[in-house]
Amino acid sequence: MNLSPSCMSSLRRWLAGHWHTNHPTDMDMFYKFVDQYIADHGCSVNERGLRHLIATLVKPDYPVEPTELISKKIILMYEIMDFIRVTGR
Repeated sequence: MNLSPSCMSSLRRWLAGHWHTNHPTDMDMFYKFVDQYIADHGCSVNERGLRHLIATLVKPDYPVEPTELISKKIILMYEIMDFIRVTGR
Protein backbone atom coordinates (compact mmCIF):
# COMPACT_ATOMS: atom_id res chain seq x y z
CA MET A 1 0.00 0.00 0.00
CA ASN A 2 1.34 3.41 -0.93
CA LEU A 3 0.59 6.13 1.58
CA SER A 4 1.62 9.74 1.20
CA PRO A 5 4.69 10.67 3.27
CA SER A 6 2.56 12.74 5.67
CA CYS A 7 0.08 9.90 6.11
CA MET A 8 2.85 7.35 6.69
CA SER A 9 4.37 9.68 9.27
CA SER A 10 1.01 9.93 11.08
CA LEU A 11 0.61 6.16 10.96
CA ARG A 12 4.09 5.60 12.41
CA ARG A 13 3.44 8.15 15.20
CA TRP A 14 0.23 6.34 16.15
CA LEU A 15 1.87 2.90 16.08
CA ALA A 16 4.97 4.07 17.97
CA GLY A 17 3.09 4.38 21.25
CA HIS A 18 0.90 1.93 23.04
CA TRP A 19 -1.48 1.96 20.08
CA HIS A 20 -3.34 -1.11 21.31
CA THR A 21 -4.34 0.31 24.72
CA ASN A 22 -7.09 2.77 23.72
CA HIS A 23 -5.42 5.32 25.99
CA PRO A 24 -6.72 8.83 25.17
CA THR A 25 -3.31 9.92 23.88
CA ASP A 26 -3.08 6.90 21.58
CA MET A 27 -6.63 7.45 20.37
CA ASP A 28 -5.70 11.07 19.60
CA MET A 29 -2.83 9.76 17.46
CA PHE A 30 -5.21 7.35 15.73
CA TYR A 31 -7.68 10.16 14.99
CA LYS A 32 -4.85 12.30 13.60
CA PHE A 33 -3.81 9.42 11.36
CA VAL A 34 -7.39 9.00 10.09
CA ASP A 35 -7.65 12.76 9.51
CA GLN A 36 -4.41 12.76 7.53
CA TYR A 37 -5.47 9.66 5.60
CA ILE A 38 -8.75 11.33 4.58
CA ALA A 39 -6.95 14.55 3.63
CA ASP A 40 -4.44 12.69 1.46
CA HIS A 41 -6.40 9.70 0.16
CA GLY A 42 -10.11 10.47 0.59
CA CYS A 43 -12.73 8.28 2.23
CA SER A 44 -11.82 5.09 0.42
CA VAL A 45 -9.65 2.45 2.07
CA ASN A 46 -7.56 -0.32 0.56
CA GLU A 47 -8.46 -2.43 3.57
CA ARG A 48 -6.29 -5.40 2.72
CA GLY A 49 -3.28 -3.20 2.06
CA LEU A 50 -3.78 -1.17 5.23
CA ARG A 51 -4.19 -4.30 7.37
CA HIS A 52 -0.97 -5.72 5.96
CA LEU A 53 0.93 -2.45 6.42
CA ILE A 54 -0.16 -2.04 10.05
CA ALA A 55 0.59 -5.68 10.85
CA THR A 56 4.03 -5.36 9.28
CA LEU A 57 4.84 -2.21 11.24
CA VAL A 58 3.70 -3.53 14.64
CA LYS A 59 4.75 -7.20 14.53
CA PRO A 60 8.31 -6.76 15.78
CA ASP A 61 7.04 -5.13 19.00
CA TYR A 62 3.65 -6.77 19.48
CA PRO A 63 3.71 -10.07 21.41
CA VAL A 64 0.60 -11.65 19.81
CA GLU A 65 -1.08 -11.64 16.42
CA PRO A 66 -2.69 -8.18 16.14
CA THR A 67 -5.30 -9.16 13.52
CA GLU A 68 -8.40 -8.65 15.69
CA LEU A 69 -7.25 -5.30 17.02
CA ILE A 70 -6.32 -4.09 13.54
CA SER A 71 -9.80 -5.10 12.35
CA LYS A 72 -11.42 -3.08 15.15
CA LYS A 73 -9.37 0.01 14.27
CA ILE A 74 -10.22 -0.28 10.57
CA ILE A 75 -13.93 -0.61 11.43
CA LEU A 76 -13.62 2.56 13.53
CA MET A 77 -11.87 4.23 10.60
CA TYR A 78 -14.80 3.30 8.33
CA GLU A 79 -17.26 4.70 10.88
CA ILE A 80 -15.37 7.99 10.99
CA MET A 81 -15.31 8.14 7.19
CA ASP A 82 -19.05 7.42 7.04
CA PHE A 83 -19.64 10.29 9.47
CA ILE A 84 -17.52 12.60 7.30
CA ARG A 85 -19.41 11.60 4.14
CA VAL A 86 -22.88 11.93 5.67
CA THR A 87 -22.22 15.28 7.34
CA GLY A 88 -20.29 16.70 4.39
CA ARG A 89 -17.31 17.69 6.51
